[in-house]
Amino acid sequence: MSAGAALAASIFLALGVSAAAAKPPVVKRTIGSAAAPVPRSFAGLSIEYWSALDYFGAAGQPNLPFIQLLRTLGEGGVGVPTIHLGGNSADETWWNPDGRARPSGVLVDASPAFFSTFGPVASQSGAHFVLGGNLAIADPVNATGFLGAAVAALPPGSIAAYELGNEPDVYGRTVTFQVGGKTVTRLQHRPADYEMPQYLADLDSYIAPLNAARGAAWPPLAVGGFARHAWQVRAATVLQHVANRGVGYFQAHAYPLNRCRYPKPPVARWRRQLLAAPGTLPVARLARLVKDVRPFGIATRLSEINSATCGGAPGVSDAFASALWAADVLFGMAQAGVAGVNVHSWSGASYAPIDFSGGQTRVRPLLYGMLFFDRAVQNGARLLDVGQRRSDPVKVWATRDAGGVVRVAVINKDSRRAQVAALKLPRRLGPGRVERLLAHTVASRSGVTFGGRSFERGGFDGRLHGAVRSSRVRPRGRLYKVRLPAASAALLTVRPR
Repeated sequence: MSAGAALAASIFLALGVSAAAAKPPVVKRTIGSAAAPVPRSFAGLSIEYWSALDYFGAAGQPNLPFIQLLRTLGEGGVGVPTIHLGGNSADETWWNPDGRARPSGVLVDASPAFFSTFGPVASQSGAHFVLGGNLAIADPVNATGFLGAAVAALPPGSIAAYELGNEPDVYGRTVTFQVGGKTVTRLQHRPADYEMPQYLADLDSYIAPLNAARGAAWPPLAVGGFARHAWQVRAATVLQHVANRGVGYFQAHAYPLNRCRYPKPPVARWRRQLLAAPGTLPVARLARLVKDVRPFGIATRLSEINSATCGGAPGVSDAFASALWAADVLFGMAQAGVAGVNVHSWSGASYAPIDFSGGQTRVRPLLYGMLFFDRAVQNGARLLDVGQRRSDPVKVWATRDAGGVVRVAVINKDSRRAQVAALKLPRRLGPGRVERLLAHTVASRSGVTFGGRSFERGGFDGRLHGAVRSSRVRPRGRLYKVRLPAASAALLTVRPR
């Protein structure tokens, strides 16, 4: 043994740790052949209507940093994020160009001026919208006016779908919760015994007049959007009922942690759960849903997801753990065959990837998880086969783009131990470069960087700032080794020889 090795061994023994135990464990993965393509604009945002002006800007004063952020996320052929407008506010918004008195439960008036704020976002970034519609109000004439006005106000083709209602499976109850200093109440919209037959009747009352008024530029309809898994597994019943009636999407919502039930959760334990198997339960459920929906020729969209319900859990949803969770879940949803994912957000919510409320811009770690995913699926990327289990603390995802470039995303969700990934890649590839997604700890709420760059340096303008940092990886044959600190992720990019 050399003098240096002997010294190191003595230090480990003094700490009660063997030299072998001090070495990071090695995770071995073989990257296989190409599988499913990743749809363009896959990782999107979901925004409540009553927060739209914070994100989009006022009429004649577009929020240019937000528009630039959409462009930044959409670089490299990924596609600008699709924006879902809705959540609880879908059933709190109505078409009201004349300033009439609002019916009970309505908080937002949609008018030509309101829709004019959407236009610059669509025209200057290329973003598409999924618009949530008010099913709770039981007024299909109003819904027809709402959708017709939106189609007229926005660039042609910029509305991807019109969603009928939000979480109708919980119309029979009232929910109130607090996030920060804000109290949010979702009213009871139907009797407590509201069930599937009543929901299907509500759909019938809307679909017929919407289709009768349909113009050439009108988008397909979207149904579902349930809060509870017990209704989600009945997707086939819904789709059989609405078959051949202009429905193009079945929507889903997913949250691994339930803050509605636990207003003051154990923060450290919830961070661990988010990064363990419970955090990826939505992927397993969406994989089943896609299989149920596919025979009807309908696409499945995850129109609302985040780490925890009811605005998120402080210390969990706004911590770096959420970035690692989001990156892994987005890959899992793409593998499951989901058409797109919208990460839910609103002004003041703990889980908002970016928050423009109160005249300030707050960038949260979750935004970097979305960025990390987008950088791994550039230029017409297709997922590559990688054998792994849902419960693995180190997740490996790989893509090959239209130019033959292979990108491997390695996510170390172990918050205590470094890991080494030994990756056996396809043949005829050259040396690689690694960019890292880093923060101080899984609890960090700021100071996140990807490839040495950050949104947080200087005034926020929607661009990444700082010098790009990457390291070179030389393979041994087909084997590439990447070391990952605890609670971090790395993106290995390898070009053809």
